[in-house]
Amino acid sequence: GPELSIILKEKDSAWVDVIDGSVFWLDKECTCFTWLSDVVTDTRDLLVVKRDGSGYVNVTKDLDMDVIKVLSVDASGGYAYVLSALKSSHLSTALFKIPLPLPLPSSTTTTTT
Repeated sequence: GPELSIILKEKDSAWVDVIDGSVFWLDKECTCFTWLSDVVTDTRDLLVVKRDGSGYVNVTKDLDMDVIKVLSVDASGGYAYVLSALKSSHLSTALFKIPLPLPLPSSTTTTTT
């Protein structure tokens, strides 16, 4: 059968949330995809990850949000539509349109496994 390889692996001393339905390939060549992570920072962030797992861009790092789910991606327009709570007030959720760094820049954060 085909050989399988791990692209991205997250681990935490407490737990890792399993987040379903938030992975979207962002181009026809499948060079990068969206990923939600609560391991990188203290909130759930939207990452754009290189297909080979060698690096990522934290798209929501500087935004006042804790992403709940990626609802849709407009890869040709360069946007993700996410449901999110504000870090400053977890009393409500809202739909946000977030620009994606496409094409992915050559300088990305290196992943650790």
